[in-house]
Amino acid sequence: MPRSTATRARMRKLAALSPFELKGEFIAKAEQGARKNDFSMLNAGRGNPNWTATGPREAFFALGHFAMTESRRV
Repeated sequence: MPRSTATRARMRKLAALSPFELKGEFIAKAEQGARKNDFSMLNAGRGNPNWTATGPREAFFALGHFAMTESRRV
């Protein structure tokens, strides 16, 4: 198992980043690893750093629950 080079100071710095800045750090790290290991990195675009947004997820779940209830009722 490779040993992590993350220090507490580095972890604090990463924790203070916005989702977009953190994404940039991840991409830079992946590109560095790709160059080191002679692999290609797939960059699929900006992604969605707000994937944990609970409001829309709750609304979607409620819609699915309603659909299942209606399907069972009919």
